[in-house]
Amino acid sequence: MHLSKKSLIYKLMVTSLIFGLVTPVLGADLATTKALAERGNAAAQYDLAILYSAGTGVRQDYDKAVELIKKSANQGYANAQYELAVLYSDGDGVSQDYEKAIEWYLKSANQGYSPAQYNLGFAYMNGKGVRQDYDKARSWYLKAANQGHEESQYNLGVLYADGVGVRQDYEKAIEWYLKSANQGYSPAQYNLGFLYGKGDGARQDYDKARSWYLKAANQGLANAQYNLGVLYADGIGVRQDYEKAIEWYLKSANQGYVLAQFNLANLYSEDIGAKQSYTQAVKWYLEAAKQGFPSAQYNLGYAYVNGQGVSQDYDKAKYWYGKACDNGMQSGCDSYRIIKENE
Repeated sequence: MHLSKKSLIYKLMVTSLIFGLVTPVLGADLATTKALAERGNAAAQYDLAILYSAGTGVRQDYDKAVELIKKSANQGYANAQYELAVLYSDGDGVSQDYEKAIEWYLKSANQGYSPAQYNLGFAYMNGKGVRQDYDKARSWYLKAANQGHEESQYNLGVLYADGVGVRQDYEKAIEWYLKSANQGYSPAQYNLGFLYGKGDGARQDYDKARSWYLKAANQGLANAQYNLGVLYADGIGVRQDYEKAIEWYLKSANQGYVLAQFNLANLYSEDIGAKQSYTQAVKWYLEAAKQGFPSAQYNLGYAYVNGQGVSQDYDKAKYWYGKACDNGMQSGCDSYRIIKENE
């Protein structure tokens, strides 16, 4: 069994607030906020836009929300400038326009608004609306990270861990991961667990690895749950405990994590840590096989040949061996050929 590797750079932009969360209303009540907005108060226009977007206290009206966001942004309100940038980036309520998104992110970011700085870092990292520029990506991530923005701290950690646009430096990676992880950001907690487990950038310490995996796993991060399962299954830094391994594999597998599904099937198949159940083994091999995992596809073929957990069925065995073969598994090709020759 193998530990899964560290996460890649977080790929999602910060979620727009305007079509999501509702911020507190400025002023004593809705009427006050409306009055302030009509008099040109940028903060009130922004808050009122949030209410129209969510339909809180007013009839939901996206067009009105966008109109108010634009008014607020044009007065220099950083939150609204950021929201307008997200709208242009996503094409929500306006025509999608990455260049306009960058324009508004810059206005907001230059006022020190960390979500905008983060999204600019993302844009430069991926060449979205701008020419790809790792140095500018790092610079904007750094501005946001220094304000405590957890996703930016995490992404800086990834840049240093992988040597993307900077010299690879595991110590700096750990420094930034720690800042993010201590705020409860589960991908950073996971990556810390991975680095401590490998001994990259710090002395190898399985106890710290387990501790960080546990923090991430308790937040529902599937790959952390899987790695905890591996630690307990193989007795790495902990007393070997198949029951705990199965417990963590199940949490991960139920989220669709293919390696956990496969390992769980193996444990049920081999009578390790749980009462042997070919039916359960087949169930989890099937879940992994449907995701294109060739070893699971091969093992399903084997189950159908031998009638383990399923009725013996050579046609289904051939089907799954063929899938494993298609995915590059030579033993799947060999088994498929044997069945064909004996038809």
